[in-house]
Amino acid sequence: MTPPDLLPWILALVGLGLVGAGAWALARSLASRWSGALLSADDGRTAPENLVSETHRLVGRPDEIWRRRDGAVVPVELKSRAAPDSGVLPSHRVQVEAYCLLLESTTGRSPPYGVVVYAGGVRRTVPWNARALGEVDRLLAEVRSEYDGRATPTPGKCRNCRWRNGCDVRAG
Repeated sequence: MTPPDLLPWILALVGLGLVGAGAWALARSLASRWSGALLSADDGRTAPENLVSETHRLVGRPDEIWRRRDGAVVPVELKSRAAPDSGVLPSHRVQVEAYCLLLESTTGRSPPYGVVVYAGGVRRTVPWNARALGEVDRLLAEVRSEYDGRATPTPGKCRNCRWRNGCDVRAG
């Protein structure tokens, strides 16, 4: 091919590049409109401060904190697993509720909800309300209470348990 024959191909490639860049910019703009501005990301490159609730004796840090356009601050937890068909897994829900509690304690404003993002970008919201606060409070009380012996120790479970050295009910 001679240089004049290449010109249409070069222009087509440049055009495709511009269309791709425009589509990417539009997608980022729409995502930004949904979520607002990223305030904090626990991505390994930065070390955001822990959120602390002295009242609840709880410390933690969500993967991301976003400020919505209306000023509300929302915690986001990123998960590498696929989104379950049933919605948000209970452990993920409570984790995000705890982050909502920490944000409320830290900022003095209640987030309207928290978000769990599963693999593939599937977003699920977790409402932050009196029921959610009650669930976090109940679980904190349970974790802090004396062990009630509900576990059924087995050598296989105990061998891989991170608490095996300090456990008073370990098997064999």
